[in-house]
Amino acid sequence: CSVTLNDEATVFLKTLCRVYTQVGENHISGIIRNDLVLPKEAFQKYLQLMLIFYQNPLITIRSIVIDVWVHFLNFDQLKKNEDLLLVVPHVLQSTMKHFCKPLEPADDVLDSFELMKIYNGLLSKMI
Repeated sequence: CSVTLNDEATVFLKTLCRVYTQVGENHISGIIRNDLVLPKEAFQKYLQLMLIFYQNPLITIRSIVIDVWVHFLNFDQLKKNEDLLLVVPHVLQSTMKHFCKPLEPADDVLDSFELMKIYNGLLSKMI
């Protein structure tokens, strides 16, 4: 489903993305940093919301949200979180979809093997 946003709606969406990105970078990181318990279900919902934002066709929206993925994957106490690691392949797939132009329509989605090679390469650099 493709929806055309007017300027006002785009500004609202950008603001919403910035707010939720700041929630991740400050609030969620603060919870972890202070050795508090991160609510699993709420964190999973947050990650799904950020993934939805990241899958937006507007590069201006994705460029805001990428900050939270980079922050989480560089944050020692969080980068090995199982919920985060479950979302990373989807983030990579979305990145590839938006930034790589396929040669043929069948090449639109990376096969699982190629996606796992990219994922494992990134993961090995983080650990």
